Amino acid sequence: MNKKKINIIWFKRDLRFTDHEPLFMAQQQNIPLLLVYLFEPSVMAYDDSDMRHWRFVYESLQEMQSKLKSIDAQIYYFHNEVQTVFEHL
Repeated sequence: MNKKKINIIWFKRDLRFTDHEPLFMAQQQNIPLLLVYLFEPSVMAYDDSDMRHWRFVYESLQEMQSKLKSIDAQIYYFHNEVQTVFEHL
């Protein structure tokens, strides 16, 4: 089975497009690009985790999503542990 190359940009803490080096570098290559954000249950369960923070993250992602419409792209959200998601990808 011949697998096709793809660039995956995993947004974790850096939720911006401007001056985002991995995103910029991936866009320079002529291969498909997959944008992902993972809401990891283990991270969300930390003692210092706060619902206000996760609401802010979600709202920031929604804002990014609206900007991506102009280039016919989107961020895919997952609510699972990172290892599980990347094994499936």
